[in-house]
Amino acid sequence: EILTNSTEKFSSQLTSFGINPAKVHRNLTVRQMAELAVQRKEGVINSTGSLSVNTGKYTGRSPDDRFIVCDDKTRDTVDWGKVNHQFPSGKFEALLQKMKDFVDGKELFVYDAFVGADPRDR
Repeated sequence: EILTNSTEKFSSQLTSFGINPAKVHRNLTVRQMAELAVQRKEGVINSTGSLSVNTGKYTGRSPDDRFIVCDDKTRDTVDWGKVNHQFPSGKFEALLQKMKDFVDGKELFVYDAFVGADPRDR
């Protein structure tokens, strides 16, 4: 079941990639996400009106753990080193399959976004 601003094309793209969720929430607003989190008992609205959640023991990010598939396109264009680590394409395919197996039949949240200010990089 695809919900919220979804299209038949999007649904067929997920299926073509081998991703078969039970439900997809796509491009929810901040308010919709907060309301859903409260309904699911995943967080509460605090006294300032913000959503407050308990993330458990994994609360941060790992800036030194960026893995990029090393292939003909990236081999000579990525600054490999302490931050950008090479990731073999075969391992990527195995990890991708593990992810597909994990999300199969589950509820997904998708947000179509971009990173960076330059419109050429979107």
